[in-house]
Amino acid sequence: MILGNRAKKVTYEVRRTKKNNQVLWDFDKSTWICMENGIPSWIKKQEGPETSSQWMIEKGAEIPQCFLDLTDKLEIIEAINKRNEKDFSYNYRVY
Repeated sequence: MILGNRAKKVTYEVRRTKKNNQVLWDFDKSTWICMENGIPSWIKKQEGPETSSQWMIEKGAEIPQCFLDLTDKLEIIEAINKRNEKDFSYNYRVY
């Protein structure tokens, strides 16, 4: 027996671009999160063909309603980073 509503599965096309100490994460070419030295600095959302919103991320600040999915996206970024760490960790044997 299942009570309540089931969560809808959400799928994103995620791209990562690195430049110096910044990593720009692109979610579906409509939401971008900039990470500097592993810390999120801003998020930007394309709301229409000519409108967008951007928010500078501050620790402890209340997240604006239009960016409430920020936590979910940061969890996705963390999962991708962990997966890539695991995939690219090599054991070297020195003789």
